Amino acid sequence: MKRIILRIVFVIGFCLSIRSPSMAADGNHTVRFERGEPICMIVPMDRGLAESLQPICQPISSSPQTENAFAQWREARTKFNQGLAELQPEFVKRGWQRDYMLGKNSDGETFPEHQSALRLRPFRREH
Repeated sequence: MKRIILRIVFVIGFCLSIRSPSMAADGNHTVRFERGEPICMIVPMDRGLAESLQPICQPISSSPQTENAFAQWREARTKFNQGLAELQPEFVKRGWQRDYMLGKNSDGETFPEHQSALRLRPFRREH
C-alpha cells in the first residue's frame, strides 16, 4: 500500500464567510460548531502530485467543442434564471438546475465518469 500524506485544510475565514460575511470581515468572533458538524476536510494526496501537475491557461476558443458547450450552458442558465426572476411556474417548480449534480450536460447527455459523492473507507485504528 502506498504511503500518503494527509493534508488537513481548515480555513476559518471560509467557514465564517459562509456563516456570516460580516463576521469574516473583522475576525473577532467566537465560532461554535455543533456536534457532528464538519470543520475540516482531510484529503489524502500522493506526495509530489500537486507539484507534478502543469496547469495551463488557454482561450476557450481554442476548443470549439468546449466553447459551443459553454455557450449552450450559458443560454440555458440565463433562460432558467430569467424564468425564476419572472416567477414562471415551470422554473419555480424546478427550483434549481440539477444537471451538474446529475452528471448531465446541457443536451441531457450523461458523463460516464461523473461522481457526485465519494464513498471512502473509514479510518482503521492501528495500535
